[in-house]
Amino acid sequence: MFCHLKNVVFLLSLGASLQSFSCSALPQQRNSSGYAALETRDAKDPTPRIITYHQTIYSKGDSQYVPILPLVGTGVTHINIGAIHLNENEGDIRLNDHAPWHERFVPLRRDIGEVQKSGIKVFAFLGGAARGTYWRLSRPGEFEKYYEPLRDMLATWNFDGLDLDIEEPVSLQSVIRLIDRVKQDFGPDFLITAAPVAPALLTGGYNLAGFNFFDLEKERGDDIAWYNAQFYCGHAQASDTTDYERIISHGWDPAKVVMGVCANPQLAQGSSVFDLPQIHARPPAPALLEALSLAELDTPSWDLSDNLTTAKPRIDPDGLARYLTGIVASKLSWIPDESDREKIWEQASLRLSERSGRTAMPPVSRSFHIKTNLGTTIEIKLHEPSLTSDNLGLKTWASSFLLAQRLHLLAQHPPFSSRPRTLELGAGTGLVGISAAAIWGAHVYLTDLPTIVDNLAANVQANDAVLTSSTTPPSPPASTRRTSGRGGATTGVLDWADTANAEDRRFHRFTVILAADPLYAPEHPQMLVDTIIRWLAREEMARVLMEWPLREAYASEGAHCRVLMEEAGLALLEQGEEIGYDDWSEASWRGGGLEEIKCWWGMWGWKSSVEEVTAMDRGD
Repeated sequence: MFCHLKNVVFLLSLGASLQSFSCSALPQQRNSSGYAALETRDAKDPTPRIITYHQTIYSKGDSQYVPILPLVGTGVTHINIGAIHLNENEGDIRLNDHAPWHERFVPLRRDIGEVQKSGIKVFAFLGGAARGTYWRLSRPGEFEKYYEPLRDMLATWNFDGLDLDIEEPVSLQSVIRLIDRVKQDFGPDFLITAAPVAPALLTGGYNLAGFNFFDLEKERGDDIAWYNAQFYCGHAQASDTTDYERIISHGWDPAKVVMGVCANPQLAQGSSVFDLPQIHARPPAPALLEALSLAELDTPSWDLSDNLTTAKPRIDPDGLARYLTGIVASKLSWIPDESDREKIWEQASLRLSERSGRTAMPPVSRSFHIKTNLGTTIEIKLHEPSLTSDNLGLKTWASSFLLAQRLHLLAQHPPFSSRPRTLELGAGTGLVGISAAAIWGAHVYLTDLPTIVDNLAANVQANDAVLTSSTTPPSPPASTRRTSGRGGATTGVLDWADTANAEDRRFHRFTVILAADPLYAPEHPQMLVDTIIRWLAREEMARVLMEWPLREAYASEGAHCRVLMEEAGLALLEQGEEIGYDDWSEASWRGGGLEEIKCWWGMWGWKSSVEEVTAMDRGD
């Protein structure tokens, strides 16, 4: 769901006993529309309903299965399983991080059948905070491409319904098309629900989707069984019926509005700025420091496995900047200890800088989980210093993460299976080169400009354990082995504009060259290609792997680079496009979500035979 909460219970206040969930029973009150807030009514399914979202399918480091059978007999009427995501590549559907037919889901599918026998209905929920699923379904001419794997999963798993958790801007018509197709394929008894934030059910209320839910109800209300409204994380209050009554007063049938609250109350505390200690109340130093700790933003991650496991409560950004500046401006005269006052001012200033875009941020650290060819993942930890406009290599970019995630697909194929000598150009924070060393068992020479290399070297050293426990399988036969032992990494300065080191004997030609997001200026394509030609081995299996975002501002540089590569005697062997996520925009750090980035990747090799290329290199 929106806050990545793992245990969310949606309780229908209409006749549902909330006392069993450590809440007070709600009094019966009539609103201006004449509805009784606790009246039980029929919609597409009998009320009351008690619905739980089940997303933590494995716990304790992904090693212990979390069963749903204990929910039988508790009063739970519906279980929503997810989150389901439709990724860019055709047929790539995921339940959290794995394909739905993965063996890890065998016990879950068995449990689903058992709880359905008890009368509990089991839904799949589609989408959530990790954006892209509904955008792909809405792209012109591509609906069938992304819908078919979803349809097949719903049928194979025998779900009773589908919950639409739309938290990205899409058109109403694209949602109607999805609803109509699901109803066509699964019939009238297959239930469809939606999960808007509670204010989306108010006239003029804010919304995470790109359409109006009143219009959706008007167009397809008969096909939507109910709405699982998110009342947590600052979207609305569930401590009494006030916000629920407001929604009903806007014309909604109370049988179709489910109040969503947190199963773990601790996850919902401090979700609004008004829940934090206020300066006018002269709160003590520990209370203010605790509030500022709650307001700390986690480093945004475009690693979806991280996004799906974040359980930190979210404070609604509305009014938070004013709250923080109020603390900074206050003399805090009621706090006697000067060191406590300094800590509070410092923490409030940091919280403001976190919300002022990446260039205003203090240094950050990130962890990336990279897939290996053994079906496991490795964790690479990277430090990113504070940024300036001249040192963009101090940030890890979306294309680097995507290229690093591609390396395991190549590990069983030559030359990557032979632990090739590898050079990374413009290595930045080192994610791609460190990943290649660990996955391929290769020795990788990571290079960049002098201002970047110190941090690059520190990141390589910090991941020494990953490199010394390389994930490569046993060495191939000696006849094909290019290096021996575990993977390794070396860092150094390599300026593409400096041709004086072309014959530097510290370097030898490399079988593989890597480059991610290397083009930022009109002169870069020529400099990059010249450097590749200088250092790429004259071997039939020599390869260049490149990936960069398809930024409109640098489209000409990308096209020019590809032309220059072909003119230099290299052929594009494989290519493709994929979607990644990045946090460069200021909105990402203000809680507005990650920016979706479309990237191009390509693998190049020599057009001619080794002899012809060598002769060309000599100028024969």
